[in-house]
Amino acid sequence: MILFCPVVHNEVVRTISVNATSGLRQIAVSSDGRKLFATAADGYIYAVNIDPEDKPSEPNSNPRKWWEQIGKVLTPTGAWGLAATPDPLKMVFTNGNPNTDGSGFGVLINAD
Repeated sequence: MILFCPVVHNEVVRTISVNATSGLRQIAVSSDGRKLFATAADGYIYAVNIDPEDKPSEPNSNPRKWWEQIGKVLTPTGAWGLAATPDPLKMVFTNGNPNTDGSGFGVLINAD
């Protein structure tokens, strides 16, 4: 289990668990601010719902999985770098492996 710890002005506001089997590498937020993504050493990209519209109104109820892992995608050659694009449904990533030039760049498309 790996944890995201969002920090606002040097203060941890919440810890978010993901089921990564190795350390996280980089994180990025989608351009619409609704999802947090992280690359991990296990080759997956993890997604977390941070959409403020999905914040639960009932205590002890979280049907939209706000601030929880909502998915993970295995990349074909691993994932290292990560960045948002102007399209909130697309993130770009690199694998950081100089031996796989042609496949060292990828696009993650969210089928939300």
